[in-house]
Amino acid sequence: EGRYDIKWVEQLPDLVTDTGKTFDRQPWVVCFGSKDKRLDFAMIVAHVTWGDLTQPRIAEIKTLGKYYSQVFLKEQDVLVVGDFNRDVGDPPSLGWLQDSLGLLDTTSPGLPTHVSSTSTYDHILYHPDHTTEYTGRHGVVLFDETHFGNDDTKAKMVGSDHRPVWIELRIPSKDDD
Repeated sequence: EGRYDIKWVEQLPDLVTDTGKTFDRQPWVVCFGSKDKRLDFAMIVAHVTWGDLTQPRIAEIKTLGKYYSQVFLKEQDVLVVGDFNRDVGDPPSLGWLQDSLGLLDTTSPGLPTHVSSTSTYDHILYHPDHTTEYTGRHGVVLFDETHFGNDDTKAKMVGSDHRPVWIELRIPSKDDD
């Protein structure tokens, strides 16, 4: 609608996980701002590795904490978003981000974000002290049910095997950072 600008976009330098590997898909960062300069926020967008072993996924998620700290130096309203291939509250990964950085997950444990399973792999995480614009409204777009009559095969072929997640941000009277 023309109310927002992309302020900056960057691929952060390759970070090495505690297992000595780089990310299979390096995260990107994009910072958005309203044209009237009352709201800006950065998003770290990640698609965490997939495979039979969980340790590489956990290692990538923990390394997102390093990305968060780097981005936080430029912008305090930071959202960490994407397909983490781990369920809500997973103690060694998403739970670690919550415990170590104070990030909260907007994904609800009872509403799957994967079309054909009960998995909650897609997340939007934020820090409640810094992203005060979050209204508490969030959800999952059930496009496979509403647009494809719950035909998972067709939904995956036309769209994705993951359902989009969303949050609502309010535009304050002035930017808080």
